[in-house]
Amino acid sequence: MSKRILIHGADPILLETRSRILSLNGFAVETVLNVSILADLIQSRRPDLLVVCFSLPSDSQQRDVRAANALRPKVKCLVVDPRIHNGTEIIEADAVFHAFDGPAMFITEVEKLVSPSSDQFSSATTL
Repeated sequence: MSKRILIHGADPILLETRSRILSLNGFAVETVLNVSILADLIQSRRPDLLVVCFSLPSDSQQRDVRAANALRPKVKCLVVDPRIHNGTEIIEADAVFHAFDGPAMFITEVEKLVSPSSDQFSSATTL
């Protein structure tokens, strides 16, 4: 069974690009532009990973992560951001991925987060 990934952002082109990258690597992906249905999708689709795009303001990113953790505590949260973080900006995310590290590194980070032993991983981007 492929891992389920939900991607939330404000830019449909970025969401489609990330969705295709993940789909080509065997993940079941759904994108959402409308924050008003995000909570329903987290509960009904039961994703293994929520990817939060940098096209959202940082307060919205944090709100998404908190909502996912409250609605489905087992869901992992990955924030994609063009800025380098020191680990304090997005406290509750499982990881922050630097957007310009490219698709191969993106897939590597996603695979680490959704693997059965992801709780045992420790990476430079894991908070």
